[in-house]
Amino acid sequence: MKYASKVLASTFLLVALGISLNATSANAQLTSGNTVVTVTVVDVLALVVAIPAVPIGMGSLTEFQNGSGFTAPAQLTASSNRPYDIKVKSDGDLQGLLTAAGSSIPISNIAVQAAPTLTSTYTNALNLSAADQVLISNAPSAMAKVYDVKYSASGNNSAFYVKGGAYVATLTYSISAH
Repeated sequence: MKYASKVLASTFLLVALGISLNATSANAQLTSGNTVVTVTVVDVLALVVAIPAVPIGMGSLTEFQNGSGFTAPAQLTASSNRPYDIKVKSDGDLQGLLTAAGSSIPISNIAVQAAPTLTSTYTNALNLSAADQVLISNAPSAMAKVYDVKYSASGNNSAFYVKGGAYVATLTYSISAH
């Protein structure tokens, strides 16, 4: 009988322990939790000018008659997380260097246009000046948006009837977000 009561007591203990474990494991489960996600957005506003010296030649009768120009592929790369404008201005008129020193050509005789790379939709021609002018207006936000830029001088323009030589002006491009 002693043996039977021990078996009975052990069986009862195991059943009670199993019920107890089942009950507590269901109550001990974690059913939800919270976390906070924070995304920090830093304003991105950058403009890179690829070609530092743009050559426009007026070296032949054809160029004097028809005009001359240069297309700078991938000239500007703009990055902004908001819509933006790109402006351009000159430091002044084209000034003669070396043999043409002392001579100048009004910067307004040079026009500039821009278009997203691989498209042919250029902005309207903009005659340069010493004042900021909007070259690209209200462009949509983008990272590394690339623009080709055309520089041109019109034909039959008496402003180019000056002493031969290199005439130079510095252009400054700027980007501003809305």
